Amino acid sequence: MRGGPNGNGPWDRGRGPASYSNNPTVGTPGLIRSCTPMVRQTDLDKATRVAQADASPLGSEHGSEQITLSVVTPAYNEADGIEVTVRGWLEFLDQARWVERYEIVVGDDGSTDDTAAIVTSLTRAGNPVQIVQLGRNRGAGVALHAAIQATTLDWVLLMDSDGQFAIEDSERLFDAICISDADMAVGRRPAKRDRMILRLGSSASARLGAAAIGRGDLDINSAMKLSRGELIRSLPLEARHLNYSSDVLMKALESGASVVGADVGHSSRDFGESSALPLRDGLARMLFTAYSLIRAFAIRCGVLEVQMDRDRRPKDRPH
Repeated sequence: MRGGPNGNGPWDRGRGPASYSNNPTVGTPGLIRSCTPMVRQTDLDKATRVAQADASPLGSEHGSEQITLSVVTPAYNEADGIEVTVRGWLEFLDQARWVERYEIVVGDDGSTDDTAAIVTSLTRAGNPVQIVQLGRNRGAGVALHAAIQATTLDWVLLMDSDGQFAIEDSERLFDAICISDADMAVGRRPAKRDRMILRLGSSASARLGAAAIGRGDLDINSAMKLSRGELIRSLPLEARHLNYSSDVLMKALESGASVVGADVGHSSRDFGESSALPLRDGLARMLFTAYSLIRAFAIRCGVLEVQMDRDRRPKDRPH
């Protein structure tokens, strides 16, 4: 049972909002390296994946390996489904044995509906949920960056707030990191369920982006990622709109981080309408892709030097 901030449950306030602990006796934060690979699943629709997760003990494939986890999502006018989405995350994280402690941070991009009020009500009910509100609509990338900077735990999971990614698939990302000792794992979508016009633009920019970074094995436009917290909090993100997914990945690779991919499912929206505007976002994607190609070429030629927050960049691994 989830406890509350009155001391009746295993809370850990850390440096920011309260975070829930599945195992308050575990004293060593971060990832323990003796990970056992999880059982691979075929690509399933969301309902089947959720049903299977409900029928089996979560995290049992990993033994005692645990991480502290911040789940981050941007949201704009998602009142129709944000409560269902966040409650689903809470239910999963309460059971996930590979998650020692967690928090959820929602970056509200100046919503004009009840999105902020709904998330705030979840916080007031004693859930480890925090909202970071922008004063006006500035773009999903800006909201995401603000939410990332509010995180406090060792690992950060990026998710969409529209329910297109199932949080159960985060275990696949965790497994990929356990096996590879990578700094970041990116969800790779074998089948995308966005609107046709968005898929066309995303596919074209993905091909160009993959050419720029030389990583055709990664889904550069996938929003679902699991990253070391110190890495993702140090990235100088620039994208304002839906290009934030590729911006995160490209900046991580520029920093020298190790990145792997893992297959995840992708579903159509369960509720509400997408805030994507084909003309605006198509133009933004085209400009950002061109900028990324030029930037990658300039870095390779030594014209640009990658800048990061030196106090927060990932520490060198011991040899």
